[in-house]
Amino acid sequence: MDRLYLFFIGRIPGGTRCGAPPSGYKNETPGRGRVVQERKRLHFLILLVATVALIVCASAVYALYQAALRQQEQQLAEMVKSQARLIEAMFRHEQNERHTRAEIFDQIRDAFAPNAGFGETGGFMLARREGDRIVFLSSQRDEMRGHPESVPFAGTRAEPMRRALSGQSGVIVAADYRNVTVLAAYEPVRELGVGLVAKIDLAEVRAPYVQAGVIAGLVAALAVVFGGLFVVRATEPLLRRIRNNEQNLRALTENAKDGILVNLDGRHVYVNHRMAEMLGYAPEELLGTALPNLVHPDEWPKVEERYRRRLAGESVTSQYETVFIAKNGVRVPVEVNAARTEWHGRTAVLVVARNIGERKRIEETLRESSAMLATAQEMAHMGCWSFDIADDKVVWSDELYRLFGYEPGSRTPSYEMYVSHIHPDDRPRVVAAIAEARTHGGPFTYSYRLRRADGEVRIVESHGQTFANERGEVTRLFGVTQDVTERMQVEERIRDQARFSEQNPNPVLRARRDGKLLYGNEASGHLRDRLGIQTGDRLPPEWMAVLADAVKEQSPRTFEVACGDRHYLFIVRPIADADYVNFYGMDITERKRTEHALRDRETQYRAVIETTTDGFWVVDMEGRLREVNDAYVHRSGYTREELLGMRVTDVEARETPEEMAAHIAKVMRDGSDLFESWHRAKDGSLWPVEINVSHWPAAGGRLFMFLRDISARRASEAQTQQLSRALEQTADAVMITDRHGVIEHVNPALETMTGYSRAELIGRKPSVFRSGIQDEAFYRRLWDTILGGEIFNDVLVNRRKDGSLYYEEKLISPIKDGDGNITHFVATARDITERMAAQVRLAHLAHHDALTELPNRALFLDRLKQALARARWHGRLVAVIFLDLDRFKVINDTLGHDIGDRLLQQMSARLHSSVRERDTVARFGGDEFAILLDDVASENDIGHVARKVLETLTPAFDIEGRELYVSASLGISLYPNDGDDARTLLKNADTAMYRAKESGKNNYQFYSADMSAHALERLTLESSLRHALGRNEFTLHYQPQVDARTGNVLGVEALLRWRHPERGLVGPSDYIGLLEETGLILSVGEWALTTACEQLRAWHAAGWSDLRLAVNLSARQVGDPGFVGLLERLVAQHGCVAGKLELEITESVLMQHTRHALDNIEAAHRLGLRIALDDFGTGYSSLSYLQRFPIDTLKIDRSFIRDLPDDPDDALLTEAILNMARSLRIGVIAEGVETAAQRDFLSARGCHHMQGYLFGRPMPAAEIARRAPLPGGGVN
Repeated sequence: MDRLYLFFIGRIPGGTRCGAPPSGYKNETPGRGRVVQERKRLHFLILLVATVALIVCASAVYALYQAALRQQEQQLAEMVKSQARLIEAMFRHEQNERHTRAEIFDQIRDAFAPNAGFGETGGFMLARREGDRIVFLSSQRDEMRGHPESVPFAGTRAEPMRRALSGQSGVIVAADYRNVTVLAAYEPVRELGVGLVAKIDLAEVRAPYVQAGVIAGLVAALAVVFGGLFVVRATEPLLRRIRNNEQNLRALTENAKDGILVNLDGRHVYVNHRMAEMLGYAPEELLGTALPNLVHPDEWPKVEERYRRRLAGESVTSQYETVFIAKNGVRVPVEVNAARTEWHGRTAVLVVARNIGERKRIEETLRESSAMLATAQEMAHMGCWSFDIADDKVVWSDELYRLFGYEPGSRTPSYEMYVSHIHPDDRPRVVAAIAEARTHGGPFTYSYRLRRADGEVRIVESHGQTFANERGEVTRLFGVTQDVTERMQVEERIRDQARFSEQNPNPVLRARRDGKLLYGNEASGHLRDRLGIQTGDRLPPEWMAVLADAVKEQSPRTFEVACGDRHYLFIVRPIADADYVNFYGMDITERKRTEHALRDRETQYRAVIETTTDGFWVVDMEGRLREVNDAYVHRSGYTREELLGMRVTDVEARETPEEMAAHIAKVMRDGSDLFESWHRAKDGSLWPVEINVSHWPAAGGRLFMFLRDISARRASEAQTQQLSRALEQTADAVMITDRHGVIEHVNPALETMTGYSRAELIGRKPSVFRSGIQDEAFYRRLWDTILGGEIFNDVLVNRRKDGSLYYEEKLISPIKDGDGNITHFVATARDITERMAAQVRLAHLAHHDALTELPNRALFLDRLKQALARARWHGRLVAVIFLDLDRFKVINDTLGHDIGDRLLQQMSARLHSSVRERDTVARFGGDEFAILLDDVASENDIGHVARKVLETLTPAFDIEGRELYVSASLGISLYPNDGDDARTLLKNADTAMYRAKESGKNNYQFYSADMSAHALERLTLESSLRHALGRNEFTLHYQPQVDARTGNVLGVEALLRWRHPERGLVGPSDYIGLLEETGLILSVGEWALTTACEQLRAWHAAGWSDLRLAVNLSARQVGDPGFVGLLERLVAQHGCVAGKLELEITESVLMQHTRHALDNIEAAHRLGLRIALDDFGTGYSSLSYLQRFPIDTLKIDRSFIRDLPDDPDDALLTEAILNMARSLRIGVIAEGVETAAQRDFLSARGCHHMQGYLFGRPMPAAEIARRAPLPGGGVN
């Protein structure tokens, strides 16, 4: 900024008046001499230009004529070549249509007939040679239509046509068939044997330049006559600009933020307001004063020396700092820039001064902060450093020098010096950490041993941060290094104590005297978890009470802790002069368990007696009851007191007293007995009882009896008899064998099921039923199971006596005796032959597609896993081909699902025939198939199979008399290249298939790694897309459609834009296809139509009533049943829409039409909406579609416009489209017009409505309104 002031102010001849200066000083405005001088200089320049123009004008006219003649020749040559290629193209097309040569000539003649040529006399001529004469077939001038006059081939007339018919091409000035001199280009059309000539009369070419010469002479004369007047008028704006510049420069100095003054002969002749304000003066007070009055006396000698040398023109530093004195005597530190300048032709000094008082205060604060930082680093034994990688420059703080053992500043630090001080064992690790930080950036921390200059080894810790440039490259490291030797030593002592505690198998804890837990060893983990305390938590209240008592008495205390199923004895031991207390624990769980076991055993006897369900007696030698338990009291109905006064004979119901006495005598003799009897309850009822009696002489000869109620057992035995009868009558087959498998019993159902009689089976083994289908391992498992005492349950395939097979659901149970030994086996079976047949069918359906009988996804995955296992063992390849039919949905929707199902069945048969027997073809559902190629030798074989599959699908499918054609897109993944498990291979093949779809369909693609990233990005984009409409992320931009002749905006095309919150503006090519696939195109399309109609109504309301708006539609929208209803609603809501809204559809909508979609198009046209055919020329639409449907506009695709006018093929096709549209009376808009050459080419051929970047990019509605203001100045 200072240099800017010096540059401009140094050229100001006068200054702004700052007030009334002292006598003899005044600020003069710039003199008028400079304006006069500039005026004379401009007069001379303009007159000189006028003279030169007179001389050059005549020669320029001639040169222009010659250049125009050459340009006209080139244009004629290009036109005749273009027309010749167009005629050849028409000839080849019509020849393919099997037309005769005469018919072709008639069509070519008719194509030429509607055109009126070019210029006043220009046009194309078409002729052929018949014998020695030239016969003209057609001409674009009115006088030659029909059959023109022929001329001799050897004559002088029609020289250009004679050369064309001779096989030559070029440009010539010669006589035409009228014997008029023309400029003509000629070209042979060899395939038809005709000649083509483009010609224009030479007089028409010369006419404009003859007129130009006359006009140029008049212009030159007028330039001399009116030159003087022109000079006067021309100089006034220049002089005004000079005066304006001077005013601008004065405004710049007065509004500058720095003080400015001009010193002439030691006195101030100019002072701006900022300088006066900075020093506390009014500007007029400083005019006429000397510089020493402003500079502090201590600074004046230095300033005076610089001032003198600057005035003498010596080289001195222009910028320096000094001190000014304000009016109130306050010192004002300033930064001064001084330079020599001219002031009314005399040498003066220009001074620019900036107040740097605030900067000085900041610098002083920084110095104080630096001193405090240095003190803090010294106290913390911490030094800071920086490493500039680009300059290889290292800077250390003073404390870092001391940390390394050097005096601050005693040597220049470097990276190599730093590394040399690192302990050799730690050096590789530290160097690697620094390299990692330099490569990847970010913060870093590491500790290491440092060898100081005096040899002492210290432990240090470094923390650093990286700084990167705009390219992300790390350019600087900054950090701090701290001496942590003492801290590490203390931590090591603590770890030593911790190791002792950790190695102790018993729990050890340490807590502060206020009860906060400091530490617990690993053995205490279970205890701490159960108590719910961790390091830093307070101990439970009961622990706190013991801790407080131990600390108060300064003596150990013990207490027990129950923790879940564990018990601990703790000793609390306070440590003198320490702020913590240790808890030493011992696990006493086993001791506690022993104590509890003794108490339990003591009461066990009583518990058994009181809790057993059997009755219990103690009987003395006289047969009296001395003790009974509750079970007998409950069963008999007597009270305990009643029973204790009774004898055994009082309740015994079977034996007489004599028999009872004899029985007791036997027990006393034998010591024990087990027998059954009957007892009588208090209510008189009887119940069976099993008595187990023992005689204990040591207990006074008393008898101990357990009495078991066997009423249930007697009932069970009765039930068993019933079951035995039921066994004979059950429908299930029953067989009983001994433990060796010898059949002892079979029921009638088994006889019926097997065809064997009971007599034939008794004594034999079940192996008589074996079918041989189930192997020995199966039967070995059967015997292992039942001999192990477990139940065997499975399905057996057996053979009947007549040899037929049957399935039986078998249950074999082992029967054990009282000692737990297996004595028999009982087998029950049920014939499930019919059920198994149904299960086999269900199993087949579970693994096969019901429609095509092909394996389904589950079976395919199973076979793929088996193939991968074999491939790993044998080192072979496995390929997975994922196949998806192209356009199958169109067939389903158009012809019905029955036809679609028949097509899938026939296609499945073709697929199966295109692979090997051991390969697998599976259907995953819909039109998705998968092929497994097992045991593949090389990748070439896979490509061959893929091509074979595509070729198999090429022939037509005959479905109910209809010929249907389908193609498929194939994606291929290989093991082991693209995955080593089934799901990965299938997923990657699916990804490759989508790439094949994107590549044009009806092809195959091998998987590559970038496809997964593309698929993931596509999936992420789809997820965001599903929420975009609800989050208002969509917007419409509008691209103008203009009339190239006037530049007026005729209409706009609404284009959907998606502004993603993270990705920004997403290109349409990235999401339009996803909208189609996901079906979101219907809701988003409805939003776009509604928004566009609202905007169009707003523009119409603002006065732009003729504006037309075009909206793109997808095939899915057009085919939607609710489409017409939506249009009717929009027309009703926005009355301006009808006639001004244009719906753009693509050729594919017509080609892949359904009847419903075509009806929708016609209904839209009846509503008054225009229909445009977008991207015309890129599809395969027939002319019949253009005649059948209500098409208002054709939009020529940008691919034809892009290379115009240089590409002859695109030029031909564009001209053909324009001619066709004119013939059909359909409007045309050219898309993608980006250059003036393209615009001129199209305009020359009658196409004036255009759209493209040349006229405007897609933009928001507000910008459209600004670009093309609405009538009356309205802006929407």
